[in-house]
Amino acid sequence: MLIRRTNSAVNVALIEIKLKVAVNANNNGSINSVANENTLKVEQQQQQQQQLQQQQLNTNNQCINKELTMKAIS
Repeated sequence: MLIRRTNSAVNVALIEIKLKVAVNANNNGSINSVANENTLKVEQQQQQQQQLQQQQLNTNNQCINKELTMKAIS
């Protein structure tokens, strides 16, 4: 009887450990998923910022070119 109870207790403990490992793995998967989403968002924001900077540079260059052209004409 004692051996059976001990075996049952060990089996219950093993099941609990397996469940905890499964929950931890699931949580890690969720954490990794969120981290990947955040990384993508940061990369997208960086791309948008670079595009805006490029647009500003292009606009500035256009203005400078117009000014130089006007000076050259006058």
